[in-house]
Amino acid sequence: MQLKKSTIFTRTILAASVLGLSAMATVHAEEPVVVGLIVKFKNQPNQLRATQKQDRSARVMSAGRSMGLELREKANFEVNALSKREIQVYSLNGSTTESKIRDLAKQLKEQNPSIEYAEPDLLMHALDEPDRSKPNDPFFFVQWHLKNTRTDVAWNRTNGKHVRIAAIDTGNVRNQDLIENIIPGYDFTSKNISVPAEKDSTGKIIKYKSVDNSGDGDDWDTDPTDPGDMAPEGSCGLDPVHIQSSWHGTTVSSIMAATTNNGASVAGAAYGAKVMPLRVLGKCGGATSDIIAAIYHASGVNMTWNGKPARAIPEKVRVINMSLGGRGQCGISLQTAIDDVAKLGVVSVVAAGNSGLNIDTTPYSPAGCNNVITVGASDQEDNRVIPQPASGREWGSNWGANKVAVYAPGVRVFTVWGMDSWNYHDGTSFSAPQVSAAAAMMLSQNPSLKPADIKKAIQETARVSGDIKILDTEAAVARVSSGPGYFLGKIYIEGFNRYPDDSGFDFWMNAIKGNGGCSLSKLGAVANDILTTSDFLNTNKTNATRLDAAYRALFARQPDTAGYNWWLAKLDANQISWADLVKNFVTSDEFVKLAPKYCAQ
Repeated sequence: MQLKKSTIFTRTILAASVLGLSAMATVHAEEPVVVGLIVKFKNQPNQLRATQKQDRSARVMSAGRSMGLELREKANFEVNALSKREIQVYSLNGSTTESKIRDLAKQLKEQNPSIEYAEPDLLMHALDEPDRSKPNDPFFFVQWHLKNTRTDVAWNRTNGKHVRIAAIDTGNVRNQDLIENIIPGYDFTSKNISVPAEKDSTGKIIKYKSVDNSGDGDDWDTDPTDPGDMAPEGSCGLDPVHIQSSWHGTTVSSIMAATTNNGASVAGAAYGAKVMPLRVLGKCGGATSDIIAAIYHASGVNMTWNGKPARAIPEKVRVINMSLGGRGQCGISLQTAIDDVAKLGVVSVVAAGNSGLNIDTTPYSPAGCNNVITVGASDQEDNRVIPQPASGREWGSNWGANKVAVYAPGVRVFTVWGMDSWNYHDGTSFSAPQVSAAAAMMLSQNPSLKPADIKKAIQETARVSGDIKILDTEAAVARVSSGPGYFLGKIYIEGFNRYPDDSGFDFWMNAIKGNGGCSLSKLGAVANDILTTSDFLNTNKTNATRLDAAYRALFARQPDTAGYNWWLAKLDANQISWADLVKNFVTSDEFVKLAPKYCAQ
């Protein structure tokens, strides 16, 4: 295996920011870079005709021209997430400031009653930091982060089986140690964006230029392949040169779900989970509006883009990882998207940032958004990562008692880099996916969990070290391994080898919890009904596979050899029917003893 040197550490962007999550607190620009305008229109009682939408959009662009701003229609997308939302995105042809675009937004809302709000579409950047480590062994035993968080111990309970995680990042490249756990994604990276081209003597941006940002020659499409984000001098305006590509999205994905127990390279934390790569970051960063679209897409909501139905996904993700961010307030449109998907049961995990800032007092996004789990970086001594110039570390983890929910290892995190290499990585970008993986493992154990449940369990079980709390995956997973959701989750995942669908899961949860609450008789009745369905019998076609599934589903353990062989012999000799065996299992002493755990609240 070839071990290559990495220059990554956190390409990032977000709502009101030009400072990305980097391995060092380097500023791309002193002020936010505006790439356009986001307009949220109020819902209309009747469907607007195309000409009416054109007139409405023309008024927006006319208002922009009156202020010296040249706006162009970029994209219109409608989202049906709990309620309908129509968002129009305008790109900017020329230069402006954040304050000027906010003045336009204020004027539009005051003068146009059909507009709910308008706000700047700001550029998000990814930063590069040369790696100063000298790695020499690409195997599991150098992945200290898995032991520090007790993720390896949690594998005795679950590996995140069947849970889907979205990696909203730079996309993905084909790495053999990850490809088995990658599912189809999408590319939301806009082709052209405006970047700073010139500043005055005070450092104020006075000129922008439009550049090709996507790197693959097109706008949104169905291919999330990362073409690389190497940026030669001048290709991103005044932004720093990236002498080689970061492959950031692939690294983040491998921390979460690299193939494990395959005798090769590294282990993923939730190696039973699947990752959906959603590309939003190009070589010069990415737009907030693109990230918002990716959030909605991952959550399976119905969307149309420029009047055309978006490609539907067969199953929503339950976890979104965003190892990106920067200075600035969490925008209304971004916060609304996060809130919408949280109500759909999707938890958003974000990196805190690498600028050494107290984000309780300094606006940072999306780390400062509500309804997210913000993750800081800890070191091998269980301290918050702070700058150590003498040893070459020029970055520090952002912090804040209110905003940063938990910390996870963020230095010398060893995992995949690119197509065929491995390396150590630094930054909160690589702390966040460890928490995303823990969330996936918790949801695999208990699909009934809501985002707030997951955040609470992670915080309450975290290991206290000084003034920070460090992720304890085993403790968090153990905390949620009880209750009707845990019981029913085992039946679905072990009995049907899939994650439960919302409607079916809710139906059976109501059957267990309704009319007086959970009881032994209800648990037994539901188990009997589910494990004798044609769906179960068709999924598990032999007596051997049915029996193995029943042990795992009902008793949450592997079958013991003696008991398994005894029951299997009876089934094969037709001395007992499958339905009678299930009745025996749900009335057994072992099941009776487990009932209080399965009914626990």
